[in-house]
Amino acid sequence: MADQLDVVLHGANLADAGEELRRVRERITALLALCEVAPIVDGGELDFMRHEVVSDRPAPHAGLVDHIADTVRPGYRWRHDLLRPQQVVAYVDRIK
Repeated sequence: MADQLDVVLHGANLADAGEELRRVRERITALLALCEVAPIVDGGELDFMRHEVVSDRPAPHAGLVDHIADTVRPGYRWRHDLLRPQQVVAYVDRIK
């Protein structure tokens, strides 16, 4: 349910999103927290134990190679156990 709501809200200006959708998202987040489920929405360097690369894009500079460019779907962990990896777009080195 959280994923479906994220799809609806992705790219939407939250000021334009309905108040009810924002309340539902807050309730889902609170319910997950009560169940000790935490989202994984990292930035920075890739960690293949927590991240699944689903796409890539050229790095604007060499220092960003193997770093997260964007998140497609958040991951989730329960306590210390990974339920689902964060699906990400990774920066890669593209030689022209």
